[in-house]
Amino acid sequence: MFDSEFDRLMESADDVVYSTMGVQVRVNDSEPVTAIYEEDLNQFDAMAGRVRKLTFRRTDNIRVRKGDKIEFVSSGKQTTVSSGPYPENGDILVIL
Repeated sequence: MFDSEFDRLMESADDVVYSTMGVQVRVNDSEPVTAIYEEDLNQFDAMAGRVRKLTFRRTDNIRVRKGDKIEFVSSGKQTTVSSGPYPENGDILVIL
């Protein structure tokens, strides 16, 4: 699966990032999967506010698209995917 030692090291680094910074979410009531949640000020849009993003590992084979329901396992809070999916550095990014 890996072409080089570098690929193996990057996969190991990704494992650490996702296990440290990841949150458990369910997509459309599926089994929980780990994703990275990010919230920033919306600086490039005509409307002020915050942009919320979730990044999934491509290797987790998560199929997520606009309109899908996302539930944060730890809090039970739910939201909907408003845009995406987009490829991002080898992972899958959606906007909430």
